[in-house]
Amino acid sequence: GGAAQGTDYKAEMKFQDGLLDQINAGLDVQLSQSKNMAGEVKKQNELLDKNLDTNVDGAMSRLDKAAKQSKSLTQASGTFWLYVFNLVLFIVLIILIFLYSNKKDCRR
Repeated sequence: GGAAQGTDYKAEMKFQDGLLDQINAGLDVQLSQSKNMAGEVKKQNELLDKNLDTNVDGAMSRLDKAAKQSKSLTQASGTFWLYVFNLVLFIVLIILIFLYSNKKDCRR
């Protein structure tokens, strides 16, 4: 009995050691894959950050350009109405001068 039990025990230990080696090898593969995945995720995050910064900068640049164009149009529009107002005042002044000079002529 004792020798047979010792042989069974050794065989069982050898079998369990083989299982543990297989588990260890599987865990090593998973660790390696996890590290590769982490590296890939890090690279993709860096690309996303770079693209996001570029897109935000581009959007801010376009927004700034649109604001400048809007300001330019507003100023041009204001200038246009200022010229129209001055022209109207000039015409009114000419009419008043004409009416005043005709009134003076009628008195003589």
